[in-house]
Amino acid sequence: MEFINVKLSDIGEVVGGATPSTKNPDNYDGNIAWITPKDLAGYNKVYISKGERNITEMGFKSCSTKILPKNSVLFSSRAPIGYVAISENDLCTNQGFKSIIPNNKIDYKFLYYLLKHNKNYIASKGSGSTFKEVSGSVMKGIELSIPKNIHDQKKISKILFDIDKKIELNNEINNNLQELINNIFISKFVNYYGYTGEYETTEIGDIPGNWKVDNLGNVISFSNGYGWNSKDMLENNQPDTYKVFKMGNIKIGGGINKEKTRSWILKEKCSGLEQFLSKKGDILMCMTDMKSSENPLLGHTALIDCDDEFVINQRVGIIRCDKEIRWPYIYTMTNLPFFINNIRSKAHSGVQVNLTTSGICDTKVLIPDKDSLEEFYKNVTPMYEEMFILNNEIEKLEELRDTLLPKLMNGEIDLDNIEL
Repeated sequence: MEFINVKLSDIGEVVGGATPSTKNPDNYDGNIAWITPKDLAGYNKVYISKGERNITEMGFKSCSTKILPKNSVLFSSRAPIGYVAISENDLCTNQGFKSIIPNNKIDYKFLYYLLKHNKNYIASKGSGSTFKEVSGSVMKGIELSIPKNIHDQKKISKILFDIDKKIELNNEINNNLQELINNIFISKFVNYYGYTGEYETTEIGDIPGNWKVDNLGNVISFSNGYGWNSKDMLENNQPDTYKVFKMGNIKIGGGINKEKTRSWILKEKCSGLEQFLSKKGDILMCMTDMKSSENPLLGHTALIDCDDEFVINQRVGIIRCDKEIRWPYIYTMTNLPFFINNIRSKAHSGVQVNLTTSGICDTKVLIPDKDSLEEFYKNVTPMYEEMFILNNEIEKLEELRDTLLPKLMNGEIDLDNIEL
């Protein structure tokens, strides 16, 4: 396979974005899809069709931005540098992007993976004192190596894209299962569907008469993670290590993101600290967030799906359900809006927003009767077990993709026997 060096401006048109004036409401809520870097934070799909907000024709014309046609490749050029996605339809972006409209010299899916593979290199070209940004002129001049034959490019992108599509499918199934579980919880434990008895007035409202209200700390065990020595943390996975679970491993809205693991620690460094080693059914809560966060994570939780994978870092709360209430009830509850809003109201606010152990443990929660809980566990536990299987498959697929990406990009894998 023959490789050639090209500048990004040789393989497409580099296009910046813009933001219409936010002071004029007529610029927004129109029919033109408009993407910001925030829309790609935590985004786990290849294609994107729209962002949180649309702009109007007036807004589009007011800021002299450009429509990016379908199959353009978006690349965030600041705050942060390196989010990548493919446009699923015509859209535009704010000034946080230097996107590329590919020409006939490159396969657009290959360009997507090329930019993902080189995002750290591109980020190193950024400049600025407040935050780094890759300018349009710099982006145009960045030189990268690509297969000369576009057929080889398509072979590479198909291998990687097929893996990403399977990951997306698994994530979609998991999201649907979690939505179903949430709906079952809300129907049974918020709306009391099917209950025909008397109600009792409590500090959290009217509840079925044979149920009760208690402090969360009385029905679970809670502890903080451990302040591991930064000198002991490794930047790459090695034999006989644990992953370090940090707040970034928790997804917005709840769930675990193993791909966000950035630190590892040797198992020998954890002797005597086994209480901070994750166990299946552990619920890990984000206890600190930035006050200015546009995607608040505070209070959300992740559910651990297997034993002995992570050691848990400080400012992550550890909830263990070793009493009368089991993890499917507590985990489902902790990521629903009513619980998140309640627990955030107890946070101490400054530059950072912090939850305390007492604030968490003193939170009032509903304790249903045993029969209602058992019925809930019977219905939802198999769904969570299926999600555990899919999550572990996602992790293996992500590892495979991330292993193949540099090898394919560097020509280390023979493509001659691969048929499209």
